[in-house]
Amino acid sequence: MNEGTSVKLHIKSSQADSQGSVDTMEFYTEGRYYEKKDSRYISYEESEISGLEGTTTYLKLGREEASLIRNGAISSKMVFKPGCETKNIYKTAYGDFDLTILTRKLDIEVCNNLINSVYLKYELVMGSGDAFVNEMTISVYH
Repeated sequence: MNEGTSVKLHIKSSQADSQGSVDTMEFYTEGRYYEKKDSRYISYEESEISGLEGTTTYLKLGREEASLIRNGAISSKMVFKPGCETKNIYKTAYGDFDLTILTRKLDIEVCNNLINSVYLKYELVMGSGDAFVNEMTISVYH
């Protein structure tokens, strides 16, 4: 992706299952930041660290919602609207999975008209399985 400006990203995420077991991941990467129409975008290439190598992630930030779009080895579009439940299909080499997302919190911090950070907290159910509580913070360094 050639548009936008180069940024450094600090991404921290965690996922807790119904038994209270928590998996945490934290990494730094380079990405792109750009604006198009009424939305702001952050994009980056996934790596072996995230387990999604070969996938490009786009975070589309609107005024009251966000979308996490992945293209490549994994394909999905997750929509986050606080207090709302959204559905998606998560496509992998092993098959497609239904996702249900209930967004608990979306916080977008803006300074000098640029995104500084994004915080998401949501419940994720894959198929008819257990719910996982996910939290993700993306800090953007312009």
